[in-house]
Amino acid sequence: MCTYNGAEFLPAQLESIAAQSRQADEIVICDDASTDETVSVINQFTRTLPIILHLNEKNLGSVRNFAQTIDLCTGDIIALSDQDDIWREDKLQKIETAFQRNPRAGLVFSDAEIVDEKLNTLNRRMWDEVGFDMHKRKLIQDRALDVLIT
Repeated sequence: MCTYNGAEFLPAQLESIAAQSRQADEIVICDDASTDETVSVINQFTRTLPIILHLNEKNLGSVRNFAQTIDLCTGDIIALSDQDDIWREDKLQKIETAFQRNPRAGLVFSDAEIVDEKLNTLNRRMWDEVGFDMHKRKLIQDRALDVLIT
């Protein structure tokens, strides 16, 4: 997970990670030089979650911070998270099961439901919002990288 001034969102996200039916082996968080209470919020969860916290001395920006976070992970399966996500309780289990069913898979990803600040559905899905239509969904089976980078 990457964080930057996300103190207001983090409790809900970290609680959703703690509630997973398949617990995370490690939770690597790279904070990108937050100036709010983000680090304090994370530290409150280190007692109950296997968090490895890295504090950037200067702001790297989202892309470099995620690359750094991935490099710090030690597991075979890495589930990326924004600080304002909230996971379904079966997210990690479903990801693990997908890799077990297809050991040759290089990646697994999922759609997201878009909600408001009170978690009420807005009846919108992330894939629709970013133009990941049925044609691209079918192509992903054989040409994942080509589809994802276009």
